Amino acid sequence: MNTMMMEKSKTSEGQDLEPIDLDKLNELHEYIDREQDKEDDTLVGVVKNANDDIITDGSCAFLNKSRSLQLKFVNSLFLPVFTGARIKGEARIEGEDCSNIQVALIDALTGQTVISGPESSAKVEIVVLVGDFDGDENDNWTVEEFKNKIVREKEGKKPLLTGDAFVNLKEGTGFVGELSFTDNSSWMRSCRFRLGARVVDKIDGTSIREAKTESFIVRDHREELYKKHHPPSLLDEVWRLEKIDKDEAFHKRLSQENINTVKDFLILLFRDPPRLQNILGTGMSAKMWEVTVEHARTCVLDDKRIFLYCSRISQQKTGVVFNVVGQVMRLITECQYVPIDMLSEIEKVDAHNLVISAFEHWQEIVHLEEDEHNLVISAFKHWEENKDEEAERQLLAEIERQRQLLAEIERQRKLLAAVERQRQLLAAVEVERQFLVERQRQLLAEVESEGQVLLQIAGGRN
Repeated sequence: MNTMMMEKSKTSEGQDLEPIDLDKLNELHEYIDREQDKEDDTLVGVVKNANDDIITDGSCAFLNKSRSLQLKFVNSLFLPVFTGARIKGEARIEGEDCSNIQVALIDALTGQTVISGPESSAKVEIVVLVGDFDGDENDNWTVEEFKNKIVREKEGKKPLLTGDAFVNLKEGTGFVGELSFTDNSSWMRSCRFRLGARVVDKIDGTSIREAKTESFIVRDHREELYKKHHPPSLLDEVWRLEKIDKDEAFHKRLSQENINTVKDFLILLFRDPPRLQNILGTGMSAKMWEVTVEHARTCVLDDKRIFLYCSRISQQKTGVVFNVVGQVMRLITECQYVPIDMLSEIEKVDAHNLVISAFEHWQEIVHLEEDEHNLVISAFKHWEENKDEEAERQLLAEIERQRQLLAEIERQRKLLAAVERQRQLLAAVEVERQFLVERQRQLLAEVESEGQVLLQIAGGRN
């Protein structure tokens, strides 16, 4: 108002001043109020124009609401991903099972979830992106660039994603439902996919930045049946070890030598490593051998039995204690119970030779329930001190009982192995059945769709 009065004062300079009508002085406050209202309206217009300029100015883009909101995948994908299998997210709390993939709408400036406003209940579409979509150097992209990176199904093929590809946000968050891939990613240039998320609704011109996951490989569901076990178990088939593929050369060579399980592999590894390498042949390089052996050594020895063997040929009072795969645990010499890590190199060789002899004379092995020092020493002393015929007869009888027990255990092991193979076969059949059921459902849907088209064409002709 002061500025305006000064301007009016300037315009009145050089002009004859009219006398003030004292009777109209009471109207002065009304005049002042009108002038103040005019100035307020002018100020509001200036501020509005300034805000519009700031929003459209690229250098101050952070003030533009359309560029401050973005979608985000809260948790990573649970890998590996197979065709036909539900796409899951990593557990958000350590120790929990994998969970649904969570999508959230966040404020890019604060990092907080947007829990109110029309944007917080937007509809989000999950799409497949090419694996090498990285955006610019700051990982930014335009709406058009994002759209161009969406992967469509191959010509004549069913949609790349099957299931519910839409998520309705509630207070800014939502969970992806039943969703799976129908094709693997091997035909992509990068052999990888990404999942993307974009808002379907247009909300008062508000622009919301899309989200994308890290790239990942989608494998054919049949590969799941042949995956390696980490760690393997004793009864796992030998092709569960790294570098040994099912029904391929290494697997066939091992099978010909009756090395069918991880346990068989470990027994020969501890007894005669050169022979095991010779069986595998020159096709297994030193690096591959190292990887396979390292994987086998991680096997969980759920069979805790240990065995004692004392050679009757040796003049020295020595014996060896070893586990179910022939790994030396203790050496007994002159009634001294020595752990493997305290043996000299020569003693380790002696212990190893005793184990080899033990497998050749399995009927002479004494089975021990627990690795206890006193139990092993007493068994060793009993063997040394009872040399007469009656004691030997009793010992042989005990050995025979142990042999029969081991035979029964071996029979049970084979039975369990057969049951496990049957379970794996049933699992494979179930996977294939689900795949065929899904395929049949899709074919029926296609037939129904074509039938509707034909009915419409027939109706049109009538």
